[in-house]
Amino acid sequence: MDEIVLSGPPTSFDASWIWSQFFGGPAQEAFSAAIGRAIATRRWFGAKTKTIRTLDLLDAIPLDPNVRVVLLQIEFTEGQGEVYQVPLALAAGAKAQQFLEDPRAPVWARVRWGDRQEAAVLFDGLEDVAVCQDLLHLLETASRRPGMTGELVAWRAPRFGLLRGDARTTLVAEMLQGEQSNSSVVYGERLILKLFRRVEMGLNPDLEISARLAERGFPYVPPLAGGIEYRRAGHEPWALAMAQGFVPNQGDAWRYTLRRLEPFLERIVEDPADSPDVPRLPDDTLCDAAERSIPSPVARDFGAFLSDAGRLGARTAQLHLELAAESKDPAFAPEPFSEDDRHSFAERAGTLARDAFQLLRNQLPRLPRETSRDAAQLLTLEPTVNERFHRLASGPIHAFKIRCHGDYHLGQILVAGDDFFIIDFEGEPARPLGERRNKQLAARDVAGMIRSFHYASCSAANETQKKMPQADPGRIENWTKAWYFWTSVAFLAAYRRTAAGAVFLPPSGQEFERLLDACLLEKAIYELRYELNNRPQWVHLPLQALRDLLGAAPHRT
Repeated sequence: MDEIVLSGPPTSFDASWIWSQFFGGPAQEAFSAAIGRAIATRRWFGAKTKTIRTLDLLDAIPLDPNVRVVLLQIEFTEGQGEVYQVPLALAAGAKAQQFLEDPRAPVWARVRWGDRQEAAVLFDGLEDVAVCQDLLHLLETASRRPGMTGELVAWRAPRFGLLRGDARTTLVAEMLQGEQSNSSVVYGERLILKLFRRVEMGLNPDLEISARLAERGFPYVPPLAGGIEYRRAGHEPWALAMAQGFVPNQGDAWRYTLRRLEPFLERIVEDPADSPDVPRLPDDTLCDAAERSIPSPVARDFGAFLSDAGRLGARTAQLHLELAAESKDPAFAPEPFSEDDRHSFAERAGTLARDAFQLLRNQLPRLPRETSRDAAQLLTLEPTVNERFHRLASGPIHAFKIRCHGDYHLGQILVAGDDFFIIDFEGEPARPLGERRNKQLAARDVAGMIRSFHYASCSAANETQKKMPQADPGRIENWTKAWYFWTSVAFLAAYRRTAAGAVFLPPSGQEFERLLDACLLEKAIYELRYELNNRPQWVHLPLQALRDLLGAAPHRT
Protein backbone atom coordinates (compact mmCIF):
# COMPACT_ATOMS: atom_id res chain seq x y z
CA MET A 1 0.00 0.00 0.00
CA ASP A 2 1.29 3.50 -0.75
CA GLU A 3 -0.39 5.53 1.98
CA ILE A 4 -2.76 5.19 4.90
CA VAL A 5 -5.60 7.70 4.66
CA LEU A 6 -6.33 9.11 8.10
CA SER A 7 -9.84 10.49 7.51
CA GLY A 8 -13.21 8.77 7.38
CA PRO A 9 -15.17 6.37 9.61
CA PRO A 10 -13.71 3.24 11.24
CA THR A 11 -13.15 0.29 8.92
CA SER A 12 -16.01 -2.25 8.67
CA PHE A 13 -15.43 -5.97 8.12
CA ASP A 14 -18.46 -7.83 6.84
CA ALA A 15 -17.00 -11.26 7.55
CA SER A 16 -17.83 -13.00 10.80
CA TRP A 17 -15.17 -12.14 13.38
CA ILE A 18 -12.77 -14.99 14.10
CA TRP A 19 -9.42 -13.93 15.57
CA SER A 20 -7.44 -16.51 13.60
CA GLN A 21 -8.91 -15.30 10.29
CA PHE A 22 -7.44 -11.84 10.82
CA PHE A 23 -4.26 -12.81 12.68
CA GLY A 24 -2.30 -15.11 10.37
CA GLY A 25 -5.27 -15.69 8.06
CA PRO A 26 -6.51 -14.37 4.70
CA ALA A 27 -7.82 -11.08 6.11
CA GLN A 28 -4.58 -10.11 7.90
CA GLU A 29 -3.42 -7.51 5.35
CA ALA A 30 -6.74 -5.63 5.33
CA PHE A 31 -6.94 -5.85 9.11
CA SER A 32 -3.37 -4.53 9.54
CA ALA A 33 -4.26 -1.54 7.36
CA ALA A 34 -7.31 -0.78 9.48
CA ILE A 35 -5.39 -1.02 12.76
CA GLY A 36 -2.49 0.99 11.34
CA ARG A 37 -4.91 3.71 10.30
CA ALA A 38 -6.39 3.79 13.82
CA ILE A 39 -2.93 3.91 15.45
CA ALA A 40 -1.94 6.81 13.19
CA THR A 41 -4.79 8.91 14.60
CA ARG A 42 -3.89 8.36 18.27
CA ARG A 43 -2.29 11.08 20.39
CA TRP A 44 0.59 8.74 21.22
CA PHE A 45 1.50 8.11 17.58
CA GLY A 46 4.83 9.90 17.15
CA ALA A 47 5.16 10.19 13.35
CA LYS A 48 2.17 12.29 12.36
CA THR A 49 4.02 14.12 9.59
CA LYS A 50 5.27 10.90 7.92
CA THR A 51 3.58 8.84 5.22
CA ILE A 52 2.97 5.18 6.04
CA ARG A 53 4.28 2.84 3.34
CA THR A 54 3.73 -0.69 4.70
CA LEU A 55 2.28 -2.43 7.74
CA ASP A 56 3.24 -5.81 9.16
CA LEU A 57 1.51 -7.62 12.00
CA LEU A 58 4.37 -8.94 14.17
CA ASP A 59 2.27 -10.77 16.73
CA ALA A 60 -1.10 -10.93 18.47
CA ILE A 61 -0.96 -12.48 21.94
CA PRO A 62 -4.23 -13.55 23.62
CA LEU A 63 -4.78 -11.85 26.97
CA ASP A 64 -8.25 -13.38 27.30
CA PRO A 65 -10.72 -14.79 24.72
CA ASN A 66 -11.77 -11.31 23.57
CA VAL A 67 -8.45 -9.43 23.86
CA ARG A 68 -5.21 -9.62 21.88
CA VAL A 69 -2.04 -7.63 22.56
CA VAL A 70 -1.23 -6.52 19.00
CA LEU A 71 2.29 -5.55 17.86
CA LEU A 72 2.28 -3.75 14.51
CA GLN A 73 5.37 -2.78 12.50
CA ILE A 74 4.86 0.48 10.58
CA GLU A 75 7.28 1.43 7.78
CA PHE A 76 7.36 4.93 6.34
CA THR A 77 8.34 6.33 2.96
CA GLU A 78 11.25 8.03 4.76
CA GLY A 79 13.22 7.22 7.91
CA GLN A 80 13.19 4.31 10.33
CA GLY A 81 10.13 2.15 10.92
CA GLU A 82 8.39 1.92 14.28
CA VAL A 83 6.53 -0.76 16.24
CA TYR A 84 3.39 0.09 18.20
CA GLN A 85 1.36 -2.00 20.60
CA VAL A 86 -2.31 -1.96 21.52
CA PRO A 87 -4.33 -4.38 23.66
CA LEU A 88 -7.11 -4.78 21.10
CA ALA A 89 -10.49 -5.80 22.57
CA LEU A 90 -13.73 -7.09 21.06
CA ALA A 91 -17.12 -5.89 22.35
CA ALA A 92 -20.46 -7.34 21.27
CA GLY A 93 -24.10 -7.07 22.33
CA ALA A 94 -25.17 -4.14 24.53
CA LYS A 95 -21.60 -3.03 25.09
CA ALA A 96 -20.97 -2.77 21.35
CA GLN A 97 -24.24 -0.90 20.92
CA GLN A 98 -23.09 1.73 23.42
CA PHE A 99 -19.91 2.22 21.39
CA LEU A 100 -21.84 2.49 18.12
CA GLU A 101 -24.30 5.05 19.50
CA ASP A 102 -21.57 7.32 20.85
CA PRO A 103 -19.77 9.25 18.04
CA ARG A 104 -16.90 10.00 20.44
CA ALA A 105 -16.33 6.33 21.33
CA PRO A 106 -12.83 5.03 20.44
CA VAL A 107 -13.99 2.45 17.86
CA TRP A 108 -11.12 1.03 15.80
CA ALA A 109 -13.15 -1.25 13.52
CA ARG A 110 -16.72 -2.56 13.12
CA VAL A 111 -17.18 -6.31 12.69
CA ARG A 112 -19.82 -9.07 12.77
CA TRP A 113 -19.68 -11.63 15.55
CA GLY A 114 -21.23 -14.99 16.39
CA ASP A 115 -23.73 -17.18 14.64
CA ARG A 116 -26.30 -14.38 14.59
CA GLN A 117 -23.83 -11.98 12.96
CA GLU A 118 -24.58 -9.30 15.51
CA ALA A 119 -22.79 -5.95 15.35
CA ALA A 120 -19.52 -5.82 17.28
CA VAL A 121 -16.58 -3.41 17.58
CA LEU A 122 -12.84 -3.53 18.12
CA PHE A 123 -11.37 -0.89 20.44
CA ASP A 124 -8.33 -0.03 22.56
CA GLY A 125 -8.64 -2.32 25.56
CA LEU A 126 -7.20 0.25 27.97
CA GLU A 127 -10.56 1.98 27.68
CA ASP A 128 -12.09 -1.08 29.41
CA VAL A 129 -11.68 -1.68 33.16
CA ALA A 130 -11.89 -5.46 32.61
CA VAL A 131 -8.88 -5.42 30.26
CA CYS A 132 -6.92 -3.29 32.73
CA GLN A 133 -7.70 -5.89 35.40
CA ASP A 134 -6.42 -8.62 33.06
CA LEU A 135 -3.09 -6.79 32.83
CA LEU A 136 -2.88 -6.48 36.61
CA HIS A 137 -3.67 -10.20 37.00
CA LEU A 138 -0.89 -10.99 34.55
CA LEU A 139 1.53 -9.17 36.87
CA GLU A 140 0.11 -10.61 40.08
CA THR A 141 0.58 -14.15 38.81
CA ALA A 142 3.85 -13.45 36.92
CA SER A 143 2.23 -15.30 34.00
CA ARG A 144 3.22 -16.11 30.43
CA ARG A 145 0.94 -15.89 27.39
CA PRO A 146 1.98 -17.52 24.08
CA GLY A 147 1.36 -15.65 20.82
CA MET A 148 1.84 -16.34 17.11
CA THR A 149 5.67 -16.09 17.14
CA GLY A 150 6.55 -15.05 20.71
CA GLU A 151 5.10 -14.72 24.20
CA LEU A 152 4.15 -12.21 26.87
CA VAL A 153 6.12 -12.61 30.10
CA ALA A 154 5.19 -10.75 33.28
CA TRP A 155 7.63 -10.39 36.18
CA ARG A 156 7.48 -8.89 39.67
CA ALA A 157 10.11 -6.81 41.42
CA PRO A 158 11.06 -7.70 45.03
CA ARG A 159 8.74 -5.02 46.45
CA PHE A 160 5.69 -5.98 44.37
CA GLY A 161 3.78 -7.62 47.24
CA LEU A 162 4.36 -4.70 49.60
CA LEU A 163 3.36 -2.15 46.96
CA ARG A 164 0.32 -4.09 45.78
CA GLY A 165 -1.00 -4.72 49.32
CA ASP A 166 -3.42 -7.40 50.46
CA ALA A 167 -4.04 -9.70 47.48
CA ARG A 168 -7.64 -10.17 48.63
CA THR A 169 -8.36 -6.49 48.09
CA THR A 170 -9.64 -5.53 44.65
CA LEU A 171 -7.74 -2.59 43.18
CA VAL A 172 -10.04 -0.45 41.03
CA ALA A 173 -8.44 0.44 37.68
CA GLU A 174 -8.53 3.98 36.29
CA MET A 175 -6.86 5.04 33.05
CA LEU A 176 -5.03 8.35 33.28
CA GLN A 177 -5.90 11.01 30.71
CA GLY A 178 -3.64 13.51 28.99
CA GLU A 179 -0.49 11.44 28.39
CA GLN A 180 1.18 11.54 25.00
CA SER A 181 3.74 8.87 24.14
CA ASN A 182 2.48 6.22 26.59
CA SER A 183 -0.68 5.25 28.47
CA SER A 184 -0.99 4.63 32.21
CA VAL A 185 -3.48 2.89 34.48
CA VAL A 186 -3.72 3.50 38.24
CA TYR A 187 -4.86 0.63 40.46
CA GLY A 188 -6.47 1.75 43.69
CA GLU A 189 -3.74 4.32 44.40
CA ARG A 190 -1.40 1.39 45.08
CA LEU A 191 0.16 0.71 41.67
CA ILE A 192 0.52 2.46 38.35
CA LEU A 193 1.08 0.53 35.13
CA LYS A 194 2.68 2.36 32.21
CA LEU A 195 2.03 0.78 28.80
CA PHE A 196 4.72 1.73 26.28
CA ARG A 197 2.91 2.43 23.01
CA ARG A 198 5.97 2.61 20.80
CA VAL A 199 8.15 -0.39 21.62
CA GLU A 200 11.63 -1.50 20.63
CA MET A 201 13.76 -4.59 21.08
CA GLY A 202 16.29 -4.21 23.87
CA LEU A 203 16.59 -2.97 27.43
CA ASN A 204 14.23 -0.06 28.07
CA PRO A 205 16.04 2.76 29.93
CA ASP A 206 12.94 3.55 32.01
CA LEU A 207 13.02 0.05 33.47
CA GLU A 208 16.81 -0.08 33.64
CA ILE A 209 17.27 3.21 35.48
CA SER A 210 14.27 2.63 37.75
CA ALA A 211 15.78 -0.71 38.78
CA ARG A 212 19.17 0.93 39.41
CA LEU A 213 17.66 3.69 41.57
CA ALA A 214 15.56 1.13 43.47
CA GLU A 215 18.74 -0.83 44.18
CA ARG A 216 20.40 2.36 45.41
CA GLY A 217 17.41 3.27 47.61
CA PHE A 218 16.92 6.66 45.96
CA PRO A 219 13.74 8.05 47.58
CA TYR A 220 12.63 10.58 44.94
CA VAL A 221 11.39 8.17 42.24
CA PRO A 222 8.34 5.86 42.32
CA PRO A 223 9.44 2.37 43.47
CA LEU A 224 9.65 -0.34 40.81
CA ALA A 225 6.99 -3.09 41.09
CA GLY A 226 7.40 -5.18 37.93
CA GLY A 227 7.03 -5.31 34.17
CA ILE A 228 5.64 -7.07 31.11
CA GLU A 229 7.91 -8.10 28.23
CA TYR A 230 7.50 -9.60 24.80
CA ARG A 231 10.02 -12.36 24.10
CA ARG A 232 10.94 -14.26 20.93
CA ALA A 233 13.52 -17.01 20.69
CA GLY A 234 16.90 -15.67 19.64
CA HIS A 235 15.99 -12.02 20.25
CA GLU A 236 16.35 -9.53 23.09
CA PRO A 237 13.13 -8.85 25.05
CA TRP A 238 10.82 -5.94 24.21
CA ALA A 239 9.58 -3.96 27.22
CA LEU A 240 5.80 -3.55 26.83
CA ALA A 241 4.90 -2.17 30.26
CA MET A 242 6.32 -1.36 33.68
CA ALA A 243 4.58 -1.20 37.06
CA GLN A 244 5.55 1.14 39.89
CA GLY A 245 4.25 2.06 43.29
CA PHE A 246 1.72 4.88 43.07
CA VAL A 247 2.88 8.18 44.57
CA PRO A 248 -0.02 10.36 45.81
CA ASN A 249 0.53 13.71 44.15
CA GLN A 250 -0.95 17.04 43.11
CA GLY A 251 -0.09 16.49 39.44
CA ASP A 252 3.03 17.21 37.44
CA ALA A 253 5.23 20.26 37.96
CA TRP A 254 4.27 21.75 34.58
CA ARG A 255 0.60 22.14 35.50
CA TYR A 256 1.52 23.00 39.08
CA THR A 257 3.76 25.83 37.86
CA LEU A 258 1.20 27.26 35.44
CA ARG A 259 -1.57 27.07 38.06
CA ARG A 260 0.51 29.40 40.22
CA LEU A 261 2.29 31.51 37.63
CA GLU A 262 -0.76 32.57 35.60
CA PRO A 263 -2.70 34.03 38.60
CA PHE A 264 0.52 35.69 39.77
CA LEU A 265 0.90 37.46 36.41
CA GLU A 266 -2.77 38.43 36.35
CA ARG A 267 -2.47 40.10 39.75
CA ILE A 268 0.72 41.90 38.73
CA VAL A 269 -0.66 43.35 35.48
CA GLU A 270 -4.25 43.97 36.63
CA ASP A 271 -3.33 47.15 38.50
CA PRO A 272 0.16 48.37 37.53
CA ALA A 273 -0.08 51.31 39.93
CA ASP A 274 -0.56 48.99 42.90
CA SER A 275 2.06 46.37 41.99
CA PRO A 276 5.85 46.44 42.39
CA ASP A 277 8.25 47.37 39.64
CA VAL A 278 9.70 44.54 37.56
CA PRO A 279 12.86 43.20 39.25
CA ARG A 280 15.90 44.37 37.32
CA LEU A 281 17.81 41.73 35.40
CA PRO A 282 21.58 41.79 35.86
CA ASP A 283 23.87 42.33 32.89
CA ASP A 284 25.55 38.93 33.24
CA THR A 285 24.60 35.34 32.57
CA LEU A 286 22.58 32.74 34.41
CA CYS A 287 25.78 31.01 35.54
CA ASP A 288 27.28 34.24 36.89
CA ALA A 289 24.05 35.15 38.71
CA ALA A 290 23.91 31.66 40.24
CA GLU A 291 27.25 32.36 41.95
CA ARG A 292 25.73 35.21 44.01
CA SER A 293 22.91 35.56 46.52
CA ILE A 294 19.42 36.30 45.20
CA PRO A 295 18.73 40.05 45.63
CA SER A 296 16.20 40.90 48.36
CA PRO A 297 13.60 42.48 46.01
CA VAL A 298 13.68 39.35 43.84
CA ALA A 299 13.31 37.06 46.86
CA ARG A 300 10.33 39.18 47.98
CA ASP A 301 8.54 39.02 44.62
CA PHE A 302 9.30 35.41 43.63
CA GLY A 303 9.97 33.78 47.01
CA ALA A 304 7.76 30.66 46.71
CA PHE A 305 8.84 30.05 43.12
CA LEU A 306 12.52 30.34 44.03
CA SER A 307 12.13 27.94 46.95
CA ASP A 308 10.55 25.30 44.69
CA ALA A 309 13.16 25.81 41.98
CA GLY A 310 15.97 25.44 44.51
CA ARG A 311 14.50 22.21 45.88
CA LEU A 312 14.11 20.86 42.36
CA GLY A 313 17.73 21.78 41.58
CA ALA A 314 18.88 19.85 44.64
CA ARG A 315 16.79 16.80 43.74
CA THR A 316 18.20 16.88 40.19
CA ALA A 317 21.76 16.94 41.51
CA GLN A 318 20.97 14.09 43.92
CA LEU A 319 19.61 12.04 41.01
CA HIS A 320 22.81 12.61 39.03
CA LEU A 321 24.96 11.73 42.04
CA GLU A 322 23.14 8.40 42.38
CA LEU A 323 23.49 7.64 38.67
CA ALA A 324 27.19 8.55 38.78
CA ALA A 325 27.94 6.45 41.87
CA GLU A 326 30.67 3.84 41.57
CA SER A 327 29.34 0.74 39.84
CA LYS A 328 30.65 -2.57 38.54
CA ASP A 329 27.94 -2.44 35.89
CA PRO A 330 29.54 -0.92 32.77
CA ALA A 331 26.14 0.49 31.77
CA PHE A 332 26.41 2.94 34.71
CA ALA A 333 30.15 3.55 35.11
CA PRO A 334 30.99 7.25 34.33
CA GLU A 335 33.17 7.89 31.27
CA PRO A 336 35.30 10.94 30.34
CA PHE A 337 33.80 13.43 27.89
CA SER A 338 36.53 13.18 25.29
CA GLU A 339 37.58 15.32 22.33
CA ASP A 340 35.76 12.89 20.05
CA ASP A 341 32.66 13.33 22.21
CA ARG A 342 32.87 17.12 21.82
CA HIS A 343 33.03 16.88 18.04
CA SER A 344 30.28 14.24 17.96
CA PHE A 345 28.03 16.48 20.05
CA ALA A 346 28.59 19.42 17.70
CA GLU A 347 27.99 17.23 14.65
CA ARG A 348 24.78 15.68 16.01
CA ALA A 349 23.47 19.04 17.15
CA GLY A 350 24.26 20.52 13.74
CA THR A 351 22.37 17.70 12.02
CA LEU A 352 19.43 18.23 14.37
CA ALA A 353 19.44 21.93 13.50
CA ARG A 354 19.55 21.28 9.75
CA ASP A 355 16.61 18.87 10.04
CA ALA A 356 14.60 21.28 12.17
CA PHE A 357 15.28 24.28 9.93
CA GLN A 358 14.36 22.30 6.81
CA LEU A 359 11.14 21.15 8.44
CA LEU A 360 10.42 24.74 9.40
CA ARG A 361 10.94 25.88 5.80
CA ASN A 362 8.60 23.17 4.55
CA GLN A 363 5.85 24.08 6.98
CA LEU A 364 6.31 27.86 6.82
CA PRO A 365 3.37 28.42 4.39
CA ARG A 366 1.01 26.56 6.76
CA LEU A 367 1.91 28.47 9.93
CA PRO A 368 -0.27 31.34 11.24
CA ARG A 369 0.82 34.76 9.98
CA GLU A 370 2.40 35.99 13.23
CA THR A 371 4.15 32.67 13.84
CA SER A 372 5.42 32.57 10.26
CA ARG A 373 7.04 36.00 10.72
CA ASP A 374 8.95 34.74 13.76
CA ALA A 375 9.84 31.57 11.84
CA ALA A 376 11.15 33.53 8.87
CA GLN A 377 13.30 35.62 11.21
CA LEU A 378 14.68 32.49 12.86
CA LEU A 379 15.62 30.96 9.50
CA THR A 380 18.02 33.85 8.91
CA LEU A 381 19.87 32.86 12.11
CA GLU A 382 20.81 29.34 11.03
CA PRO A 383 24.53 30.23 10.60
CA THR A 384 24.54 31.61 14.16
CA VAL A 385 23.14 28.31 15.44
CA ASN A 386 25.92 26.34 13.74
CA GLU A 387 28.59 28.66 15.12
CA ARG A 388 27.23 28.29 18.66
CA PHE A 389 27.32 24.50 18.46
CA HIS A 390 30.87 24.45 17.16
CA ARG A 391 31.91 26.65 20.05
CA LEU A 392 31.60 23.56 22.29
CA ALA A 393 34.26 21.71 20.29
CA SER A 394 36.77 24.55 20.52
CA GLY A 395 38.32 23.52 23.83
CA PRO A 396 38.41 20.74 26.45
CA ILE A 397 35.55 19.99 28.80
CA HIS A 398 36.76 18.34 32.01
CA ALA A 399 33.65 16.35 32.89
CA PHE A 400 32.41 12.77 32.79
CA LYS A 401 29.42 11.39 30.93
CA ILE A 402 26.87 9.52 33.05
CA ARG A 403 23.47 7.91 32.66
CA CYS A 404 20.91 10.72 32.82
CA HIS A 405 17.19 11.25 32.65
CA GLY A 406 17.48 12.24 28.99
CA ASP A 407 14.16 14.08 28.57
CA TYR A 408 14.07 16.26 31.65
CA HIS A 409 11.37 18.90 32.04
CA LEU A 410 8.59 20.01 34.38
CA GLY A 411 6.20 17.43 32.95
CA GLN A 412 8.52 14.66 34.21
CA ILE A 413 8.24 15.79 37.84
CA LEU A 414 5.44 14.86 40.23
CA VAL A 415 4.56 17.36 42.96
CA ALA A 416 4.04 15.32 46.14
CA GLY A 417 3.29 17.43 49.19
CA ASP A 418 6.10 19.96 49.39
CA ASP A 419 8.60 17.83 47.49
CA PHE A 420 9.23 16.38 44.05
CA PHE A 421 9.41 12.88 42.52
CA ILE A 422 11.16 12.26 39.19
CA ILE A 423 9.46 9.99 36.64
CA ASP A 424 9.76 8.72 33.03
CA PHE A 425 13.36 7.73 32.34
CA GLU A 426 12.73 6.65 28.73
CA GLY A 427 14.76 9.52 27.24
CA GLU A 428 13.78 11.57 24.20
CA PRO A 429 11.03 9.64 22.37
CA ALA A 430 12.37 10.48 18.89
CA ARG A 431 15.78 8.87 19.56
CA PRO A 432 16.45 5.14 19.00
CA LEU A 433 16.45 2.94 22.10
CA GLY A 434 20.18 2.22 21.95
CA GLU A 435 20.99 5.92 21.77
CA ARG A 436 18.73 6.68 24.74
CA ARG A 437 20.79 4.25 26.82
CA ASN A 438 24.04 6.08 26.06
CA LYS A 439 25.85 8.02 28.75
CA GLN A 440 25.65 11.73 28.23
CA LEU A 441 26.35 15.12 29.75
CA ALA A 442 24.45 15.82 32.95
CA ALA A 443 24.24 19.41 31.70
CA ARG A 444 21.66 18.24 29.13
CA ASP A 445 19.24 17.45 31.97
CA VAL A 446 20.02 20.83 33.54
CA ALA A 447 19.39 22.57 30.23
CA GLY A 448 16.16 20.62 29.75
CA MET A 449 14.74 21.92 33.02
CA ILE A 450 15.86 25.51 32.39
CA ARG A 451 14.26 25.33 28.95
CA SER A 452 11.12 24.05 30.62
CA PHE A 453 11.07 27.12 32.89
CA HIS A 454 11.35 29.27 29.78
CA TYR A 455 8.57 27.27 28.12
CA ALA A 456 6.36 27.78 31.16
CA SER A 457 7.02 31.51 31.21
CA CYS A 458 6.10 31.86 27.51
CA SER A 459 2.97 29.76 27.97
CA ALA A 460 1.86 31.73 31.02
CA ALA A 461 2.50 35.04 29.25
CA ASN A 462 0.41 33.98 26.26
CA GLU A 463 -2.47 32.79 28.46
CA THR A 464 -2.40 35.98 30.52
CA GLN A 465 -2.53 38.13 27.40
CA LYS A 466 -5.52 36.11 26.11
CA LYS A 467 -7.40 36.52 29.39
CA MET A 468 -6.46 40.20 29.75
CA PRO A 469 -6.21 41.66 26.23
CA GLN A 470 -6.22 45.17 27.69
CA ALA A 471 -3.03 44.50 29.69
CA ASP A 472 0.28 45.99 28.58
CA PRO A 473 2.10 43.23 26.58
CA GLY A 474 5.45 44.74 27.49
CA ARG A 475 4.72 44.50 31.21
CA ILE A 476 3.65 40.87 30.90
CA GLU A 477 6.77 40.08 28.89
CA ASN A 478 9.10 41.80 31.35
CA TRP A 479 7.64 40.01 34.37
CA THR A 480 7.74 36.60 32.72
CA LYS A 481 11.33 37.13 31.60
CA ALA A 482 12.25 38.10 35.17
CA TRP A 483 10.44 35.04 36.53
CA TYR A 484 12.20 32.75 34.06
CA PHE A 485 15.63 34.22 34.74
CA TRP A 486 15.49 34.14 38.54
CA THR A 487 13.76 30.77 38.74
CA SER A 488 16.51 29.35 36.52
CA VAL A 489 19.15 30.99 38.70
CA ALA A 490 17.68 29.43 41.87
CA PHE A 491 17.52 26.00 40.19
CA LEU A 492 21.07 26.26 38.84
CA ALA A 493 22.56 27.53 42.10
CA ALA A 494 21.06 24.68 44.13
CA TYR A 495 22.11 22.13 41.53
CA ARG A 496 25.74 23.26 41.45
CA ARG A 497 25.89 23.59 45.24
CA THR A 498 24.55 20.05 45.77
CA ALA A 499 26.68 18.48 43.03
CA ALA A 500 29.88 20.38 43.85
CA GLY A 501 32.95 18.24 43.18
CA ALA A 502 31.03 15.56 41.25
CA VAL A 503 32.77 13.98 38.27
CA PHE A 504 29.99 15.10 35.89
CA LEU A 505 30.39 18.80 36.79
CA PRO A 506 33.27 20.74 35.17
CA PRO A 507 35.37 22.44 37.88
CA SER A 508 35.71 25.54 35.72
CA GLY A 509 32.75 27.91 35.64
CA GLN A 510 33.75 28.96 32.12
CA GLU A 511 33.68 25.34 30.90
CA PHE A 512 30.31 24.72 32.54
CA GLU A 513 28.85 27.85 30.96
CA ARG A 514 30.10 26.86 27.50
CA LEU A 515 28.60 23.41 28.03
CA LEU A 516 25.27 24.74 29.27
CA ASP A 517 25.00 27.24 26.42
CA ALA A 518 25.33 24.46 23.81
CA CYS A 519 22.89 22.20 25.65
CA LEU A 520 20.27 24.96 25.99
CA LEU A 521 20.39 25.67 22.29
CA GLU A 522 20.30 21.97 21.35
CA LYS A 523 17.21 21.47 23.53
CA ALA A 524 15.40 24.45 22.00
CA ILE A 525 16.09 23.17 18.48
CA TYR A 526 14.80 19.73 19.52
CA GLU A 527 11.62 21.36 20.84
CA LEU A 528 11.12 23.17 17.55
CA ARG A 529 11.33 19.93 15.59
CA TYR A 530 9.09 18.14 18.07
CA GLU A 531 6.34 20.77 17.92
CA LEU A 532 6.46 20.91 14.12
CA ASN A 533 6.00 17.12 14.04
CA ASN A 534 3.48 16.71 16.83
CA ARG A 535 1.82 19.96 17.98
CA PRO A 536 2.03 22.64 15.29
CA GLN A 537 -0.18 24.92 17.38
CA TRP A 538 2.66 25.12 19.94
CA VAL A 539 5.41 26.07 17.48
CA HIS A 540 5.31 29.69 18.66
CA LEU A 541 6.78 28.67 22.05
CA PRO A 542 10.15 27.28 20.87
CA LEU A 543 10.27 30.08 18.29
CA GLN A 544 10.03 32.65 21.07
CA ALA A 545 12.65 30.78 23.06
CA LEU A 546 15.08 30.52 20.16
CA ARG A 547 14.63 34.19 19.35
CA ASP A 548 15.73 35.00 22.90
CA LEU A 549 18.54 32.45 22.99
CA LEU A 550 20.04 33.68 19.74
CA GLY A 551 19.23 37.35 19.57
CA ALA A 552 19.01 38.80 23.06
CA ALA A 553 21.42 40.30 25.55
CA PRO A 554 23.43 37.87 27.71
CA HIS A 555 21.01 38.03 30.63
CA ARG A 556 18.33 36.44 28.42
CA THR A 557 20.32 33.31 27.79
